Amino acid sequence: MGKVRLDLSVGRMKLGQFDKELEKIKGKLEEQGGCRLKCDIAYPGLVLNIENETLHLTKETSSVVARMVNGEIHVM
Repeated sequence: MGKVRLDLSVGRMKLGQFDKELEKIKGKLEEQGGCRLKCDIAYPGLVLNIENETLHLTKETSSVVARMVNGEIHVM
């Protein structure tokens, strides 16, 4: 029973650390202006969903960076 309590305590400490790390990551994401996707090649027919927006690619694109800007998906 003692080992289970120790494992539970360690698990709670790890969970607390993960929660703090998640909050830091969320804060950085908000500072950067939302979601971003980067890939080498995007092929025709790709459906990109970021938040509530959807973008359908119709041509092959290389060195793709897609980002949410003011509620719209922009591909650079």
